[in-house]
Amino acid sequence: MTRRRAVVSAVGIVIVALVEWVTQTRLDRGDPLPPPPVTELQPERPATVHLGYLAAVRVDSNLHYTVGSAGESLTLVKQTTDARTTVYVYRASAPGSETLVLTPRDPGPDGCISCVTKHYFVTIAK
Repeated sequence: MTRRRAVVSAVGIVIVALVEWVTQTRLDRGDPLPPPPVTELQPERPATVHLGYLAAVRVDSNLHYTVGSAGESLTLVKQTTDARTTVYVYRASAPGSETLVLTPRDPGPDGCISCVTKHYFVTIAK
């Protein structure tokens, strides 16, 4: 190994150790770590969320949606509802693909269910 490579390698090790020390110090002091990034999902648009990060679905709370899913890559961690909006927050817990299907309580025009159902397509990347 050349001297330059050895120095670069040593600097990298020091940086990793420093990041770990800062993280542990913040945890020891009770400082919260910044939350992972949140991707707000859009209906009918494919999205990619990285493993461990969060994904949010925001819908009109007056429509009283039922949420179904196809896959086991997203885990619901929080649901909040106010007068106008319901927000579902998921953590990307395993690599893979997931489809969230939101169906409102009441059908659309002419009793149509599929025309008011929303699909969210998510790929969880490492």
